[in-house]
Amino acid sequence: MGCLNLWSVLSGGKFVGSFKASRFQEKIIKLAKTDKTTLLYAADQIGYIYVYDMEKFAPEQKSLRAENFWRAHTCRITGLQIVDNDQVVLTSSTDCTVRLWSVHGEFIGTFGQSESWSVHIPSSWKHPAVPYEVLIDPLSLPDHEILNLKTHPSDAISPGETEAHRGELKVSCITLQMII
Repeated sequence: MGCLNLWSVLSGGKFVGSFKASRFQEKIIKLAKTDKTTLLYAADQIGYIYVYDMEKFAPEQKSLRAENFWRAHTCRITGLQIVDNDQVVLTSSTDCTVRLWSVHGEFIGTFGQSESWSVHIPSSWKHPAVPYEVLIDPLSLPDHEILNLKTHPSDAISPGETEAHRGELKVSCITLQMII
């Protein structure tokens, strides 16, 4: 568990506060100012991007929850750039890819791929798809108790059997008749 400390540059470096942040060993942090809010973008070492709304941050808070987050890469993010004019986020990673995202986390595309896309034509974006290698990476799988159960092949064959019955081979015969 890491911690991000914030100081106000406008008030002469006055300490504003801090909040807990998970998985931040490599800290890549960028601020983006939109019409309504100031957003803080942070990247972690397993490829996630987190977006924090700084208008909701108060110094007395011990933690600030990310407004949005998504897995952009399968490895450590090495670069994070916000392009305010186009409202996009450019990311690079040690997985040897450079990707473009909307500021809301919609996947626009991976640079160098054969399929064409344009930042100015939302219908060409890959969203709602995600990059294939991110989709199949084990760290992208949801964390649910049913996925963590240890099973034995005989559980599927004979779910009502006890440990004592496992190892016995039971065969059922089914006879089919065909009428020709």
